[in-house]
Amino acid sequence: MALIRIQGVEVRYNSVKALDDISMDVDEGEIVAVLGPNGSGKTTLLKTIDGILKPVKGSVYIDSKNVLQMGRKEAAKLVSFVPQHINMVQGVKVIDFVVTGRKPHIDFAPTTRDIELVLKYLRYVDAEHLADRDIMELSGGEFQRILIARALVAEPRIILLDEPTANLDIKYQIAILNLIAKLSKEKKLTVVMSLHDLTQAYRYAEKAIFLNNGRVHAMGKIEEVMNEEVIEIVYGVKAKVMPNLRAVIPIT
Repeated sequence: MALIRIQGVEVRYNSVKALDDISMDVDEGEIVAVLGPNGSGKTTLLKTIDGILKPVKGSVYIDSKNVLQMGRKEAAKLVSFVPQHINMVQGVKVIDFVVTGRKPHIDFAPTTRDIELVLKYLRYVDAEHLADRDIMELSGGEFQRILIARALVAEPRIILLDEPTANLDIKYQIAILNLIAKLSKEKKLTVVMSLHDLTQAYRYAEKAIFLNNGRVHAMGKIEEVMNEEVIEIVYGVKAKVMPNLRAVIPIT
């Protein structure tokens, strides 16, 4: 049984159809790349899986339970969403920001175990030395690792990431993607992430879904759907897919 099951989902923003008849299964421990041009529905799909957005048709099931029939606290113990943008204010320490990820498990105030888990996951993402830093003083790569630590402290089974490598230099892009792969392998964490870079998707994902105008154009194992015809139709550009290098090169 799939850990995530999406059945015939349609999502609208007022009269605009953002997702149209989306169905897909994601198994435990898989890394799935959500691909497509801007406005294709990638972020909307992630928010729908998380239960932030309510479909007008269809359903999303997490571990056989309808996500909209769960309480938000119950859902947050299963699924953590890492957005592309988050508003921050000066004066908040990293450790205090990360502990907010434990909110689904905290009744009144953080316990010793909550703080221990925060430090554990800061170590896991190689950021324990940042615990007492102001959140506004971090670099882009540091902040992205902190966001992932904050998602992990809820000890979810699923993590959703919206453009986790956006606005990072190549060093931090690779570091973040290697961390995601490590999480999937070591913790059997199921990962669904939107990406713009097709080479990154080719190298790090096991499955991909190509969205175009809110509909599924192609979906399946990455080796099967990462092909030149799909890329040209979805993105409107020609590209060379190089399986030996697991790379996608635009043709100018």
